[in-house]
Amino acid sequence: MRLKKLALLALVAVPVSLGIGCSDGDSDGGTGGSPSSDQYAANLCVSDKQEAAGAFCRSAFEGWAAWEIDQDDGVRDTALQSARTVLATAWDAAESDAESDDASCSDLALTSAQASAEIETWVSSIKDAINDGLDLGQAEHAQCGAALLEAAGDACEEVLTAESAHVADLAADPDASTLDAAKMAASSAFLSAWADATSGTCPTNATDQGIAGDIESLTDQIVLDTTVAPGLDDQAFVTLMPGPTDYLGRTYEPQCMQGSEYRYFAKRGTVNKLVMYYQGGGACWNNLTCVAETCKTLPDKNLDNYTSGFADLTNPSNPFRDWHIVFVSYCTCDIHFGDATRDYEGLTVEHRGYHNSKVAEKWAREHFLNPEEVFVTGSSAGA
Repeated sequence: MRLKKLALLALVAVPVSLGIGCSDGDSDGGTGGSPSSDQYAANLCVSDKQEAAGAFCRSAFEGWAAWEIDQDDGVRDTALQSARTVLATAWDAAESDAESDDASCSDLALTSAQASAEIETWVSSIKDAINDGLDLGQAEHAQCGAALLEAAGDACEEVLTAESAHVADLAADPDASTLDAAKMAASSAFLSAWADATSGTCPTNATDQGIAGDIESLTDQIVLDTTVAPGLDDQAFVTLMPGPTDYLGRTYEPQCMQGSEYRYFAKRGTVNKLVMYYQGGGACWNNLTCVAETCKTLPDKNLDNYTSGFADLTNPSNPFRDWHIVFVSYCTCDIHFGDATRDYEGLTVEHRGYHNSKVAEKWAREHFLNPEEVFVTGSSAGA
């Protein structure tokens, strides 16, 4: 993942000088808020899901490989149903473990039923391609088809296992070189197994490179759908209204300056790249500036009026129109860094922009786990 940051503008110094950035002592305890070097619970959840998907993929191929020999539909269907049950159990356990560690791994996520359906569709297609040219009534043809399907299952599991290890600890493999090496080894093993299986009587019309490409498409789809929330709308912004949120050892209380409900917005893209936009809107730091309404104190109800710049999703010249977008709304008059309740000569102000920002960060981290690029930007108080 590559990170770009636009216009920092001394974001640390300003809130301190305004007196809005320090905790007032009534925040929930803990030293949370700083990124942790430990493996994050949502990543571990997705890692478990990908590992389970790899095992299911292998089982699905094995079920069809056995069918090649005797064409027993009942045995095949029983094997596939058993594999689905194992997958669902592992999926549920992964989500439960994440939840117990205050991370979401189920919201807008791929379900185990959807994952098994995706994999089975690919497996069936690959089976049909391999069987094109084979006469399963001939033992040698059937044995070759079974061997090729088993090789495909091995490759699928090996790739998803490698992806699982990678997403569990992205910092350990920042350039994905370890992942790439594992995927290359899986590909080489598959091509070798293909050559062995087709060295005898095996007149399949499928090619090793063609099936290898199908396996890559299968695993890429599962990886994408487990790391990017497929249930999030990719046509319009979704409104998110968070409540108290536990994140990295601290409870955050998202709210606006006058204590009203906070909301922010998100949209899924068609490429795995992410824009984090921090909205502007001025600041206040005493009775005069806060009473005079020099800043934005309520979030937008929706983003219908945002149709320019990165939000112009119909403009082919917009480099971000296909990206995921998280729009971090502004309503706390503290340049997104406040972490205190302030009494300005009888006027109580909730400078909780830091809370709002951390809640949006947590959501993005759990719904877009491994974007190729992250572009962090903003305007005015969000710059």
